[in-house]
Amino acid sequence: MEMLSAEDVFLLVLSATAFLGVGAWGWTKPKLWLWRWADVVYYPLAALGIVLLFLSNDINRTLLKIEANRTATEEAWRARANPQPNVELQPTPAALLSARFDWFASVRSLGEVCEGSTTPGCGAHSEHARAIKAVFGEFAIPLTEDPVALARAEDRFCRAGLAYVDRLAEDSSLSLGAFDRLKTALGQLSKGGDEAMLKAALARNIAHDRQIFDSMSDAQERAIAEPFISVQSEHAVVLLGQLSWCASRDDRTAEGLKTLDAWQAEEQNRARTRAKFARDLQAAKDNKTPTPIQQNSRKLQQQLWPYILVLALSIKFGKAISAVADDLTKAAKRLLQVGKRARHLVGISVARLRRRRETPPAVAAHCGEDTDPARSEEDRLATDQPEAPKQIG
Repeated sequence: MEMLSAEDVFLLVLSATAFLGVGAWGWTKPKLWLWRWADVVYYPLAALGIVLLFLSNDINRTLLKIEANRTATEEAWRARANPQPNVELQPTPAALLSARFDWFASVRSLGEVCEGSTTPGCGAHSEHARAIKAVFGEFAIPLTEDPVALARAEDRFCRAGLAYVDRLAEDSSLSLGAFDRLKTALGQLSKGGDEAMLKAALARNIAHDRQIFDSMSDAQERAIAEPFISVQSEHAVVLLGQLSWCASRDDRTAEGLKTLDAWQAEEQNRARTRAKFARDLQAAKDNKTPTPIQQNSRKLQQQLWPYILVLALSIKFGKAISAVADDLTKAAKRLLQVGKRARHLVGISVARLRRRRETPPAVAAHCGEDTDPARSEEDRLATDQPEAPKQIG
């Protein structure tokens, strides 16, 4: 067990001295004016002590708050479990998905070659390349046959392909609405339409729109527009075949991915929340730069406040003693009386015992001295009392 420090010993001695001294003062001076002001001094100091305790324990208060929030969050998570779903996925094989993406890669390569070229039709190919870069980005085929990875790659491929159609419908030059018609055909295909019939109808509609344009343009305009129109028309028809499987694919794979995504999103959210709680706790524990107010409050509470509080409590104790000073005095007098009587009784008993030991039994019987041990001490005292003098008159 470690010894108390000098400061601890000094505080203990000061506390004992202050309480005994002020308590004796309250007993001997119960009417002193100081006792009327004891509460006026004590209660503001008590309130100030609570404020100092609150300010100086800001780190502990922060830790308790974070711990309480973390416990409540964990309990809510336990009540609302998030088990991993068991979904059945049937994605496209990696080889087939790679072949379908290779077509888009070849279109992108052709457009990159056409950048800056004045060859007729190269402007349309360049538009295709820029659109593919924008929607596919750094698309990569999974190197494994993991069904979840393949399903995600397939879903990303189809979303990018349909976004590619939307982009061409908005930004392509001289397409004559071919990509808008392609979007309509893909929508009908997703509802169970026949691919061959929709493809033939798309080609006819594009050709009809081109005839209308030719009828409304002169020979020079037709010559300038013809390379663009031909590339865009052919691209729209071929694109329907490339994205037909995306429009007609089984919805169960997409729904399974949505279920997995929701589960993973919840797990990631819980992991981020746990990490945030851990960071907040560590930051609170590492908070070694309190504000000036906190520094001063801690210094006052830890170094000076014990002495101030001991003196305030001593004055409060002195007031309490002054309130019962009369009772204490009476009790002290009764104790003195009892002590005197006890000493008197003890002295008489000792004297009789001494005479009994010094006087032989025969002499004691001749003199009529009482040797009965059963006789009570009160009777003996009554016998030993001197006889009161008789009054004359």
